[in-house]
Amino acid sequence: MLDEVLTHWGGRFRWLALDSEKLIPQPTEDDLDRIDKAGFVRAAVEKLRSIETDPSNHDGIHARDALVRLYSAFVGRERE
Repeated sequence: MLDEVLTHWGGRFRWLALDSEKLIPQPTEDDLDRIDKAGFVRAAVEKLRSIETDPSNHDGIHARDALVRLYSAFVGRERE
């Protein structure tokens, strides 16, 4: 989606630069499902998801942060 926005607006400006260093990905359920199909990484994703979705667990926000970091590491590995 970001690529579409940059393509759309890139032709309308004389100069357009993107500083993506501080962008934080917000992975969808499908994104998270692409991370490992079995093994300890999959087990970690499932555990973090269960914590995140449990309204009685006050660590939900931390679980979400951990999922974002895990996804960021996975995306970084895909780009290499």
